[in-house]
Amino acid sequence: MKHMLRDKLARHLDFLREDDKMIRKEGVETLSAPDLHEACEARGISTYDQTDDHLRLLLLQSIRLNLLVDPRPIPPVMVYTTRIFLLNSKVRM
Repeated sequence: MKHMLRDKLARHLDFLREDDKMIRKEGVETLSAPDLHEACEARGISTYDQTDDHLRLLLLQSIRLNLLVDPRPIPPVMVYTTRIFLLNSKVRM
């Protein structure tokens, strides 16, 4: 069970990385509103009560972090799980 979850998460992160490359190449401004919302939700970005312009900014930030070229890259799991803590801190306010 543990390995299945890890493999599923790895596949999802691989999918997001490839999707990020495609979105970066085509530009976040080319995404339709439904595609923008779907892309944000897949990355753990809350779309509730957000303008499309703000979502585009958040998505672009997420893509930049995920595709960061660095000798010590940020592990993808950390990039996406950070959203959980940010979301929880906003909910408690």
